[in-house]
Amino acid sequence: MKKEKSLDEWMTFISAQQKNSITRLHGIFRKQMEMTVLQEMEALGHPDFKIGQLVLLANIKNEGSISNDMAKHAQITKQAMNKVVHELKEKGYIFTEAHPSDRRALMIKFTERGKVFRYDLYCVVKRLRQNYEDVVGVSEMQQFQNTLEKLVNAGMKHLPAH
Repeated sequence: MKKEKSLDEWMTFISAQQKNSITRLHGIFRKQMEMTVLQEMEALGHPDFKIGQLVLLANIKNEGSISNDMAKHAQITKQAMNKVVHELKEKGYIFTEAHPSDRRALMIKFTERGKVFRYDLYCVVKRLRQNYEDVVGVSEMQQFQNTLEKLVNAGMKHLPAH
């Protein structure tokens, strides 16, 4: 029977593992992506954009989307979604109107400025993906995306409903 490691031995072991930990690498990768998107969007004339607003802007359907449905899909509270909606309305990216068949539901739609934003964001993300593909190759990048989708979908099954 092996002797258990002391707490100090565990701390040394854990510290050695930190460099390649999935949590650390994910955090760095996410931050790099966010900074690149923010810088590129600012250069394209969107200096007032915040990464937290992307949860709404990236998921509005062309015909509009229901605020509460988007909150559920984004895994945020209705209150948090309402705050983002308010911010983006003030900046002129979106407008809201009553749902045609459900007066309790709020429809979110793009303004012309919002449509330009969405197009610019699409172009930025496409260039970002191309940069990643240049580093790891198209096949490996597609596998990375497939793996992320599987992990996200598996994790969503365990989240409580809002």
